[in-house]
Amino acid sequence: MANTECYEEKKSRGDTGSMSLAERVGSQLIGRIAGWPYFDVPVACYAPPLDVRESDASFKVFVEIPGVDQSSVSITVADGNLVIQGDKKTQMIGDEELCSCSERCFGEFKRVLKLPTTVSPDGIQAHLSQGILEVTLPKREEVKPHPIKIQTD
Repeated sequence: MANTECYEEKKSRGDTGSMSLAERVGSQLIGRIAGWPYFDVPVACYAPPLDVRESDASFKVFVEIPGVDQSSVSITVADGNLVIQGDKKTQMIGDEELCSCSERCFGEFKRVLKLPTTVSPDGIQAHLSQGILEVTLPKREEVKPHPIKIQTD
């Protein structure tokens, strides 16, 4: 189960990110005057999407983190949880450019998944390739399927 705090939760507390109300209204107004559509999609909460797959031998977690450098990601096991956290850094624009619309998400993220008791924490491995983080969670030997010999008389 993922542990993320969504924008609606922050909004209910009055925490809508670093933009003040005047900045948000000004951004809407400038966007409308310039003819650009205004999207009220805040980036206060970035949680990369993930998939979890299971086989007889392991669980595999696939996390989409394109544009995130390996050195900006950490994976830990703590209190029976798999914790994946990192930082997707924003791309700076030049002095002569004005960002009229931005739908991409940036910022720190943290995903927490409760580990099943069948996982062997010591054998966990991770691999990052083409923006996909793959974390392999091997199952303990005693819970893997194994054949049972049938005795005859």
